[in-house]
Amino acid sequence: MRHLALILTAALLAACEGKDMSPMAEPTQNILLRAPVSSAASEKPREAPPQSPPATTGAILINQHGFLQYGPKSGLIVSAGLSPIPFTVRNDRGQTVLSGVSTFVTANDPQSGLPLHRFDFSELKTHGEGFTIAAGSAVSDPFDISLRPFTQLSRDSLSYFYQSRFADPVEPSFVPAQTPSLTRAAGHADRAHTCFAGTDERGTRWPGCSYTLTTQGGWYDAGDYGQYSANTGFATWMMLNMAERGKVSKAVMCPAQLGDDTLRMPEAGNGMADLLDEARRGVENLMSIQVTSTELTSLARGPQAASGPLRLTATNSQGMVHHKVHGIRWPGDDILPATDDIPRRLYPPTTAATLHLAATGAQCARVFRGRDNALAERCLSAARTAFAAALRVPDAYAWGEFTGGGPYDDQDVIDEFGWAAAELWITTGEEFYRDNMIRLVPQFRVYGAFDWRNLDNLAVMSLSLYNDPRALDALRVLADRYVAEGEESATGIPWSREEFYWGSNGTMMNRAVVLGHAHDTFLRPEYLRANVASMDYVLGRNALSRSFVSGYGERPMRNPHHRFWRNGEDATLPAPPPGVLSGGPNNVNFLDPIGSTLRGQCTGMTCWRDDYATYSMNEVAINWNAALAWNAHWLDRQAPSCTGRLPG
Repeated sequence: MRHLALILTAALLAACEGKDMSPMAEPTQNILLRAPVSSAASEKPREAPPQSPPATTGAILINQHGFLQYGPKSGLIVSAGLSPIPFTVRNDRGQTVLSGVSTFVTANDPQSGLPLHRFDFSELKTHGEGFTIAAGSAVSDPFDISLRPFTQLSRDSLSYFYQSRFADPVEPSFVPAQTPSLTRAAGHADRAHTCFAGTDERGTRWPGCSYTLTTQGGWYDAGDYGQYSANTGFATWMMLNMAERGKVSKAVMCPAQLGDDTLRMPEAGNGMADLLDEARRGVENLMSIQVTSTELTSLARGPQAASGPLRLTATNSQGMVHHKVHGIRWPGDDILPATDDIPRRLYPPTTAATLHLAATGAQCARVFRGRDNALAERCLSAARTAFAAALRVPDAYAWGEFTGGGPYDDQDVIDEFGWAAAELWITTGEEFYRDNMIRLVPQFRVYGAFDWRNLDNLAVMSLSLYNDPRALDALRVLADRYVAEGEESATGIPWSREEFYWGSNGTMMNRAVVLGHAHDTFLRPEYLRANVASMDYVLGRNALSRSFVSGYGERPMRNPHHRFWRNGEDATLPAPPPGVLSGGPNNVNFLDPIGSTLRGQCTGMTCWRDDYATYSMNEVAINWNAALAWNAHWLDRQAPSCTGRLPG
């Protein structure tokens, strides 16, 4: 891998040093990933449930699950008083084990609408359960302190994927004990799909195609049954990156942390790490919807009018990947996988989807090399074919014109080209891919959000693993920006804007992934603190004093937007399994039946309700849970027994 020490591109450093790095340079978020999922739900008026009110004066906001024994520990007190507030940490017997005072931060935090103090108790390095913080007459929720408090969350957050598998049953042997049972029959199995034919929502007439493809592997994307190549690629990269860091990073892995027979899944005990057993399903899914036919298909190429029918071009799409697979209409709330008989279709291939396979296929090849050489070769062949197809058809965009599934529209694929070329270069060492990366991506947009649509940062993180000097510079700049936003935010989270977008918890976890990479690379304690602050936030240190992760904390999320995990509405169905991340606060749009009641009634991170009907705030998704799993896995690896050093 000596070639990776070569210069990435001078423009990459220029991107770090010269471009507008203000928060407003952040790429626009996709604030509507999915349309209303059933007409019945959207027509039924709902009142906002009387739950999750903002914290009141004196409240202590804290991670309700646990802290690293030798890591950073902090919390918030809701108070407008300027004077420091004394606090004590008590063990499970009520004995004081540490005392300190808070620091006043703000009289009115624009993100939470609260007056806030911060306090720090990192000095406490005592292992134990049931600790609490007392300040005045208030007592915090209990929490634990241990060397590895995130081991189970690491496993539960990945078990989400087994329980979301497409076309597979969920068997009793592989779910935690829970009533009603989390088991379910398989749905959508052995269906050969053809291309959508008919008129879309813009009035475009799509002629369809003569071939069929049978979707294999993968997962239901979110609360419905759609499968989207962009989210599949993003989630797969997260899992493969977790494995790759253990293979090449100087950060040492805990033995068998997510190795064989550590997760609840049918493949446990097959000789392959369970993490990789799950990850392979993602790339197999993308390969299964790669076009092999040589017939011309109609694609929306290049710029299009803002409204009205799209202009279609007959195109050789061989080697391209279909953008998504879902039903021709949204399934009702009462439709379960095994009872969903809505016809499913392949939706047109796109350049973005094709490059997701090019990138993750290349990543798959190097991660599985020496573990499953046949899969590694198949992945690399598919990746090469996909990249060549994307070069041939660089402008087949997704416009979000079909009913029955989320749009995942994307008309800017420069970042996908750079990501795919970088992954292929790392895997093959071939100058062709390095040259294309430099030619197609004059500069990586290394600051801002990254998600299924904005993917420059994935290239930076993959390249930094192999010590590319420009990528390392970019990673440092990016992590420093997130740390600076954490210092600007009164709550300490690495997000300083007042807007919380659809999937804001996914954004928080994605930023934490960058910080984890940076900490492993540079061993700077501020990166660890900012990463921990992100996890603290989703586990209860927020304005609602709610854990956004099911099964974790004193008041966890219980009612996600989901067809099956819907016990709050239907007692015959189960509550969510532990380790599921809610999409989180959203004060940008209020489109669902619950959100519409909150417009003007909430501030920033208080715009959230634990209700299945609020799909814009409480849906779940594979890309968000993959980032949660990455961070739980990374934090679990910070134990001295794993790294040979104390965290920080």
